[in-house]
Amino acid sequence: MRRVRRYQISSTNNFYPCRGYCIVGPDWRALLLTVFLISIPSIFFLAFPLPFLTEELGPAVPVLVCLFIVAALGTLLRTGLSDPGIVPRASRPPPHDVDDDDDLPLASRPRPHRTKEVTIDGVVFKLKYCETCNIYRPPRCSHCGLCNNCVERFDHHCPWVGNCVGRRNYKWFCLFLYVVTILAIGILALCITEIWIRVEDEKKDDEDKTTPQALGAAVSDAPVTYPACFAMRPSTSLLSFFDTSPSVI
Repeated sequence: MRRVRRYQISSTNNFYPCRGYCIVGPDWRALLLTVFLISIPSIFFLAFPLPFLTEELGPAVPVLVCLFIVAALGTLLRTGLSDPGIVPRASRPPPHDVDDDDDLPLASRPRPHRTKEVTIDGVVFKLKYCETCNIYRPPRCSHCGLCNNCVERFDHHCPWVGNCVGRRNYKWFCLFLYVVTILAIGILALCITEIWIRVEDEKKDDEDKTTPQALGAAVSDAPVTYPACFAMRPSTSLLSFFDTSPSVI
């Protein structure tokens, strides 16, 4: 008989690709969208402004840019495809929390108490009962309505990675935010640097040119620089707006 894995009979809203080695939320398409928003501007930058900047500034520029692109995509996928700290649910209410005989039908049993107090290292905690998962949630644990799971140290359900952010992937999520912000600012600065270098070259070639004229000529020589320069800014701004609020972890 073929063994049935736990994820195959899970009643949550998550999906389990790669035979259960990865886990994504119900809005997994958001993860693909974020990968797209990072990859496309990066490809444009690598194909057009970067060769000029490499010639002008040296080979260290492409090495650093590629490292940050790989790090941004890697930390994004690590956050979006990993278990955020899901607490396994129970198939029935805890038997020690009901007063009736365990042999009674499940529908005939009284509901467990909404809260109970436990003492951990001399500190009293009040645990809340989750009627969906049939468990008393551990301290600093919350239920995600989108994924339909209780998650340890639940921070929020991120619409950009398509997954919850909790105890097991919170550090990766923070690292992703830092890396993608540095990447976007770096691409912005490098594109501005390219335009500035081209403006200076235009002025050297023709000393009668004014700065606006030199700028127009520089932009015409590098028409893809502006899209590559600003394409990542809206997504990074939205990420910062939604995901840099004070954490509860």
